[in-house]
Amino acid sequence: MKMNWAKKEIAELEDYSVSQEEGTIKLNQNECPYEIPCSLKKKLSALWGTMDWARYPKLHHSDLLTSLSRYAGHSPDGILLGVGSNELLQSVFLTFLGKGDRLLIPDPGFAVYSRLGKILQAKIDLSAMDHDFRYDVDRIVRDIKRANPRLAVFPSPHNPCGDILETSEIEELLRACRGVIVIDEAYYEFSTVTAAKLIPKYGNLLILRTFSKAFGLAGLRLGYLLGSPEMIRLVRKAQLPFSVNSFNQLVLSYVLRHRCYVRKNVQAVIQERERLRRSLAQIHKIRVYPSWANFLLLKMLEFPAGEVMKKLRMRNILVRTFSSPRLKDCLRVTIGKKKENRAFIMTLKEVLNELGKVST
Repeated sequence: MKMNWAKKEIAELEDYSVSQEEGTIKLNQNECPYEIPCSLKKKLSALWGTMDWARYPKLHHSDLLTSLSRYAGHSPDGILLGVGSNELLQSVFLTFLGKGDRLLIPDPGFAVYSRLGKILQAKIDLSAMDHDFRYDVDRIVRDIKRANPRLAVFPSPHNPCGDILETSEIEELLRACRGVIVIDEAYYEFSTVTAAKLIPKYGNLLILRTFSKAFGLAGLRLGYLLGSPEMIRLVRKAQLPFSVNSFNQLVLSYVLRHRCYVRKNVQAVIQERERLRRSLAQIHKIRVYPSWANFLLLKMLEFPAGEVMKKLRMRNILVRTFSSPRLKDCLRVTIGKKKENRAFIMTLKEVLNELGKVST
């Protein structure tokens, strides 16, 4: 007889999967298409070879936090480093959310939010975005007052829709909420809109950021959390010790000192995003939504998004589809290099023409 060893909440979760085939144009994970400078990688590789691998990494990395403080414009004692923003998100959920507590998240939204909520047996409330996939702040305020969540999480820019919450709008949410609000700013560098200045005024605000996007360090898994010193101390208690390894600490210390490449990469991505958006807007069989991030959300107006995705994949181009009912007709495409974006546009037109001939 088969034994059910796992918790019901774990056993019922679907496996997290994403296409990562080699030899493809990979536009499905919102990664930066540009790596850190090769000269910097070589220097870091050489330094890593001289370090003692037998010792645990620094537990209290004060020098690194000081450098990060200069970049983020926030006090070092209000910053927590983690293994990507997902680990920090998990620590936040463990800190503030228990069985039966209410979690408020947008619909549609980043799948990890609901995944963590289900694991912790929280009651999940959804706040619907409008028909254009934009935030409806009045509705969110009503949902906050109705649900009275222990924790609310809103990405800005929103993944996968691309919309942002203005600072004044976030302040409206904070005034309405008695629980903790997390603003997920994973794509902050592309929008430059942040709620960080509200932290001294609102003790229930946390801000999540990552080095996986604009900094081009997705393979290393590095992120950080901003909050009041009191909130950061609480979340640190839920984080496993020594989670940020010595190599990641080394890389981050150098990248923060030589981050001029980030600005260039962000500018290049934004330029390509707008060029791609204009090209997509000329295709009458799709709708493209505005974005403040490094991706675009597309709605297929005539053909199933899954069919379009499969045919793109057969031509070695990876894009993202979603299980969310509200996104069943949508694809998300990451902004790649100019050559990759041109190939995507050309191939997408071929796929839509092919599907059009089949349907007639």
